[in-house]
Amino acid sequence: MNTIISTCSIKTAGKLLLALCYLLSFTAHALDNPGHDHKHQHEHTHKEHKHEEHEHQEHDTEHHEAHVHGEAVLQLIQEDSELLLTFNSAAGNLLGFEHAPQTEEQQQKMVETEKQLGNASTLFQLIGGECRLYEQQSNSQKLFGEHDKEQHKNINSEYHFHCHKPETLDSIQIKLMTAFPALETLDIEWIIAGRQGTRSLNHQNGTISFK
Repeated sequence: MNTIISTCSIKTAGKLLLALCYLLSFTAHALDNPGHDHKHQHEHTHKEHKHEEHEHQEHDTEHHEAHVHGEAVLQLIQEDSELLLTFNSAAGNLLGFEHAPQTEEQQQKMVETEKQLGNASTLFQLIGGECRLYEQQSNSQKLFGEHDKEQHKNINSEYHFHCHKPETLDSIQIKLMTAFPALETLDIEWIIAGRQGTRSLNHQNGTISFK
């Protein structure tokens, strides 16, 4: 029996509720008819336990894969006139290190990276839609805590746009790989005007069409 499970990650941007759903498919065997004896119940419980362990392992793998040097993810979600761009990358791809800055050079790199992330016009160019940025936020300033010993750090940056003519939003030119040369692959996922798609960029610049 083929079963499709839809897992949704829901995010609130002001009054706007945005949802990005990923579909995961797997094959499950049909259970026997009702009237299980004690042995069958024990086997069924054991299978459930193994399945939970398998799901936990898959989650750990996904979490590990989300932090890959040289790779990053860009998500675009549009709902009505609101457009949200979310950029997620291992800190090493942008900074060259994943620990609290220890030298003046590393401290200066932190400042430069924050400025780069804050300048959306040098990272993205939206074609159509008449979209204007009204909010940008990043965790880069609070990335390293005083007693933080975590070795793997991710930088997350969000860009909120209001589009006066969302129906005319056609494409986006992405310049992230020019701004951050250590990026080798950029995975892009989008939901625009009810359409969705994915694409991976492995060159300096790229234009994604939503049509």
